[in-house]
Parts: sequence; C-alpha cells; structure tokens
Amino acid sequence: MKATARRPRVPAPRESPPGGRLIHGDNLEVMERLLAGGHGGTIDLIVTDPPFFTQRPQERDGIAYSDQWTSLDAYLAWLRATVERSHALLRPTGSIFVHLDWRASHHARLILDEVFGPGGEAGAPGFRNEIIWCYTGPGSPAMGQFNRKHDTILWHSKGARWTFDRDAVRVPHHPKTKQNFRGDLEGSGFTNPGHELDEAGKVPEDWWVLPVAARFPVDGVHRVGYPTEKPIALIERIIRAASRPGDLVADFLCGGGTVPFVAQRCGRLWIASDRNEQAIALTRARLRAA
Repeated sequence: MKATARRPRVPAPRESPPGGRLIHGDNLEVMERLLAGGHGGTIDLIVTDPPFFTQRPQERDGIAYSDQWTSLDAYLAWLRATVERSHALLRPTGSIFVHLDWRASHHARLILDEVFGPGGEAGAPGFRNEIIWCYTGPGSPAMGQFNRKHDTILWHSKGARWTFDRDAVRVPHHPKTKQNFRGDLEGSGFTNPGHELDEAGKVPEDWWVLPVAARFPVDGVHRVGYPTEKPIALIERIIRAASRPGDLVADFLCGGGTVPFVAQRCGRLWIASDRNEQAIALTRARLRAA
C-alpha cells in the first residue's frame, strides 16, 4: 500500500519544461540543496545511471564527459555519498534503482546493502532485486572470453513497504506455457488444478532482454544520441513498476534525459539534473519537443 501523507512539491524554475524541475549542477550539490530546502523524504523513485568507473574520458558525436577517478577509493566515496543522499531524499515507501556494469556493480551492492539494508525477505527494507539487462552485439573473432553483453541494475527499497505495480509490467506468457497449462501435463509445473493461468500475462523475470539505445535512430525525442543514453523500454519498465501516476521520480545524473522524458510520458512528476551543459540542453529540448 502507498502512504497517503501529503508531500511538499518542489517548485519548477521558469526555464524547466512542463511537468518537472531540470537543474544544471553536480549531483551531490543538487541533492544537498534539496535536503537543505526541506525536500528530504519527498521522492518516490530515484533511477540513477552513475559513472561505471571506466577510468577514461568519453566523447561521441561532439558530446564529451569524463569517467576518470584518482583511485577506486575516491570513486566509492563518491558513490557512497550519492547513495546516502538518495536514501535521505526518498519517501519511506520509495525505491532506488542503480545501473552499473561489471566494473563496480559488486561494490555498489555492498554500499546499498549497508545504507538501505540487505533486504531479501518480504517485509524487510533494502535489497529487492538484482536485475540483469541483457543485449546483443557484435564480437571479435580474437576474443579470449565470453562477450560482455549485460549490465546490472540494483533495486533497493527504503522501507519495509514499497511500490510494485505488477499489472503495469506484465508480459505475455510463452506459447509453450499456455499449451502446457491447458494440457495439465505431468512435469510441466502446471498440474495444480486450483491454479489458473493469468490471461493478462506474467510478471517478468529479473533478467531483461532489451536492445540498447543505439539500435534506434536519433530523432531528438525518442533518442537524442547521448553517449550513456539508455533505451526507453528499459526505463519505462522501471518507472511503471516502482511508481504510480502522480509520484515524484528523480534522476540526478540524467545524461540525455530518458528518465524525465519517460516519467513525464507516464504521468509522473520529476526532478532531473546533470553537471554537463550539453546534457541539460539535450534534455530540455527533448522534453519540449515531446
């Protein structure tokens, strides 16, 4: 169940697109300002795609940003500060989804478990899911290992109650499942006569096969071409599952603005920020054109 207490609304500055607040600034500083302004415990969902600790500058299509750190300790200190401020900003029923790859996801899991709790069990705050986002792509004939084609998304809830709208994210049953269910086949796993197959579909597993954003054309709205841009389908599943219409969704490392774009399209309020001026410009243009 959702808490019904009223929450303070974050006023949108004049230059922001309708539906939310777009801020140019460092993520830690932006979160600190929000906390100092009395907005602790007001956000329903934080979706964040932090630097992956690649230790290299990035540039694509004239858009440049850096993922270089003096040390792993410096990176993890920054990540911990981000997680701690996120925890303070979330409502008691709020959740955070942190998207990383093989370089730092194991470190992030430990930090999230320490700040939010190890969770795992029903009614316990903290860890809810480790989601594996799988995608395909070309490999090299000379590779000496399996092709790395998945990212990790860690979901933690702040409290012992959280939002999960299972009906908003159901997917169709596999035809074989329907066939087995109707036939009540021994060994199929569907031999319980009192159990009915939900025609609306099933709740997805915690591994998602979805194409990367680069598979879609750049049109300035559905894809803007930002180097770290994530596909709409990925973000939409998270937002529809872990928030309700009218909830407040935040992304303090918004890049090309997929999170605020999807949040607005799904009827959520939003806050988005980034320290990169090009990211802010792309996000603003994208939201105004949507």
